[in-house]
Amino acid sequence: MATILQSTINNDYNNSCYKYPPRLQTSKQKGWFKMGDETKSKKSYDNIVKYNSRLNNWSLIMNRFRKSDVFTDVTLCNTIRAHKCFLAAKSKYFEKLFTNESNKNKDKFDFPNISDDAMNIVVDFIYTNEINVDKNNAEEVLIAAGEIQIEELISYCQDICNKQIDKSKRLRSENIVSKNYKELYLFGGLSWSRKEGYITPPTEIYNLNESSRQNKEQYLTTIDNKRTLNRFGNALAKFGNTVYAIGGQNHDEILNTIESIEINSLTSFWKKSTANFCFNSKYLESVTIDDKVYLFGVNSNEYRNKNFHKMFYCLDLNSLTMNPLSSLPINLYTPLPVAVDKTIYVVGDDIDNSVQTSWIRKKSFCEEGSKFFRIDTRLKDWESLPSTEYRKFEGCMILFNNTLYCVGGGYPHTCEIFDIRGNRWKEMANSTSASYYSKLILLDGKIHKIGHSCFNEMYEPTIDEWIKTEKIRYPRFGFNITTI
Repeated sequence: MATILQSTINNDYNNSCYKYPPRLQTSKQKGWFKMGDETKSKKSYDNIVKYNSRLNNWSLIMNRFRKSDVFTDVTLCNTIRAHKCFLAAKSKYFEKLFTNESNKNKDKFDFPNISDDAMNIVVDFIYTNEINVDKNNAEEVLIAAGEIQIEELISYCQDICNKQIDKSKRLRSENIVSKNYKELYLFGGLSWSRKEGYITPPTEIYNLNESSRQNKEQYLTTIDNKRTLNRFGNALAKFGNTVYAIGGQNHDEILNTIESIEINSLTSFWKKSTANFCFNSKYLESVTIDDKVYLFGVNSNEYRNKNFHKMFYCLDLNSLTMNPLSSLPINLYTPLPVAVDKTIYVVGDDIDNSVQTSWIRKKSFCEEGSKFFRIDTRLKDWESLPSTEYRKFEGCMILFNNTLYCVGGGYPHTCEIFDIRGNRWKEMANSTSASYYSKLILLDGKIHKIGHSCFNEMYEPTIDEWIKTEKIRYPRFGFNITTI
């Protein structure tokens, strides 16, 4: 459908060609009123309407001549016929083009970057003020309008193109695939449904080999009920083909045990170890360095102890022993640890111990951003680093190319990058979906965000953009992921 716009092309130039009658100042505008002034004002208005009508009639007549190829004296591109005088009167671009000394005797002008169809739409607009642009030709017409310098068309086409870009971004989706890994596992966690309430979701498995999928059908994860992990809020460690689930809880029961599974075996299932520990925590976080597991959140359920969130332990799965290490400088809620060689980086919100039930600080009592620390496991002391710009409790963090990517949390869409060499936080694109208790995993140079809702995303560092990926069947939190 043609869109009618009031033409504003070179109004200053039009005014020099068509002199409107001067506006009359009525006696009323001078501060006093006389009979008959209303009649004079109405006549002045009628005269302006008549001149506008004549101008429109002239455009209609010239367009009719153009359509019939009457009095036309110039060809644009290959086949577009028009009138030099009319184009020059309506467009400074054409005025300069036609009055240029080298062009005075030319009656055909080529535009290598403009197609006949796009030029025809531009000329139609100049003659009729109608815009015949839609999503199918907006980009092509934008090129033509830009070269001929018609601001109304440029603006209109840009709006359509921007909407198409936004729509394509919203609809764009990528598969969760990898050339280096075979499968991605989602273990444990807590899920919720309207029918069943809170449930322990089954293990979900992504096939990362794209060539083995049926591309015509929407991909869904494989459900493996036999290898369901009945705990959430636990830590996870992988050594070779063995995966260990450490601590956490099952419903209201705090678990002080460890379970393991041989992930490559199709007949394997989770087995509990005979050893018992004092994890005493509903939510553990961990990092693995060499053959050791470093745990955060141990003893975090001793609410009467004001230092309950400072605890930092080393778990040796070979000897099944757990030893305390240097405590964190402050209490951290849901710490997010990442290992970089022998160094551990951890970010989290500080705990408010001023009330009977300790909890994260309110915004009015805490500076924006979350505390950030690191420790060399060969040394004893924690080092304070620059805080994040936004609060990151219940967020997630991962290492890639000597850079830490911190996603979601207190401000669930915000994301930040920590440059380890530069020792500073930098901006990155915000995620399109909220991130609470989500997990990050690196697959072939791309960062995949899994959970907590059914909607997953992939961050492409080279273009600083989040792209939707395949869904999971069960929204979950307090879960873990690993690959084989």
